[in-house]
Amino acid sequence: MSLQELATRQCKFIHLKSAGNVVYSRLSLNYEVFFCLGIEVLVLALTRITRQVSRTFDLNFIPGRFREKGNFYMETTGYIHSIDSFGSVDGPGVRFVTFLQGCHMRCRYCHNPDTWKLANTAVISGPQTSENAAHANTVQNTASDSAAPSSVCNYKEMTPSALIRQALRYKRYWGKEGGITVSGGEPLLQIDFMNELFRLAKENGVGTVLDTAGQPFTREDPFFSKLTDLMENTDLVMLDLKHIDPEKHRALTGHTNENILAFARYLNEIGKPMWIRHVLVPGVTDDNENLHGIRAFLDTLSNVKKVEVLPYHTLGIYKWESLGIPYTLKDVDPPTAETVKRAEEILGC
Repeated sequence: MSLQELATRQCKFIHLKSAGNVVYSRLSLNYEVFFCLGIEVLVLALTRITRQVSRTFDLNFIPGRFREKGNFYMETTGYIHSIDSFGSVDGPGVRFVTFLQGCHMRCRYCHNPDTWKLANTAVISGPQTSENAAHANTVQNTASDSAAPSSVCNYKEMTPSALIRQALRYKRYWGKEGGITVSGGEPLLQIDFMNELFRLAKENGVGTVLDTAGQPFTREDPFFSKLTDLMENTDLVMLDLKHIDPEKHRALTGHTNENILAFARYLNEIGKPMWIRHVLVPGVTDDNENLHGIRAFLDTLSNVKKVEVLPYHTLGIYKWESLGIPYTLKDVDPPTAETVKRAEEILGC
């Protein structure tokens, strides 16, 4: 455990009194905390008071900010897989796109399997059907803690304020429609980080897009309360509907789709603008039953502003190979232009 993690876990900050440029708080009878203010970085000195005259000191660097005068809060750390500073296909306009680390789904056509592993945890495969059981078992056995972390994923830790500062460097290129998009992985698995990031974005007049598969959705707390807060600072949700049939969805991703469809209904309830994306995989998601089923579901919603068909491609196979995971769709070719056009006509793109 790092010094920052240790200090964060040991200390709970509620209210601090200010005296000049030093902030003081007594946490208990045995500890005193002094904060020396820097540029959104605080130096934390833990002073252990013993019965003897001598004292011991531990110094830790902890990111933090002052939300209000006299109130300090710890910033959530986000686990970032990668960043595209000039994205043009992840929402309206030019966008600063951040891909977060971690995803519970195991999509057979995933072009970023290196985003699956949750930071500092083992890869966990969801429940599987016999159709893709071999694929799932291989994923679980090869992308686990037994592998070197660098061979499974390569992420970095950032605070929301650090990420928004980086994004704002490109604000001049966004125009009226651009802004930031957070994708993954699955960004809703880091909802605390997302809440703080989008709050800061709105404070700086930045448009926000959430690109998600919706799999973590539940109406149970604490997730639902946090999601409600997140939606207040979210301009647009891009939702990936992978298959309309729950069991075929499970065979394709390792998870059923009931809560994903429930998430779409929730977004409709609150009137949140939504774009729908569907990856068209020949022989897997391009059949008429699936496409007409998705269209029928979308007809029950009033908040869908756009539908996109994403043709399946094989550009990410090399990542599966580098991770030692067999790719079960290697014999599937990308869809023809005619197949894509037919899907777009059915879905009403």
